[in-house]
Amino acid sequence: MAELAGTGNVPFLSSNDITAYSVFDSKAGTVSSYAFDTRYPARTPIKFDEFPLIG
Repeated sequence: MAELAGTGNVPFLSSNDITAYSVFDSKAGTVSSYAFDTRYPARTPIKFDEFPLIG
């Protein structure tokens, strides 16, 4: 989240302006997490995590 905070690494999300959400891709078997700064709606969300599902 350093891209949004403008500082070092931020280990958690606590903001009234940033929304975090996850997307499950069932075909690829991955979960991707994104952060979106609602103050700048034209900007692209930032992917900050992705992991495969083991099954």
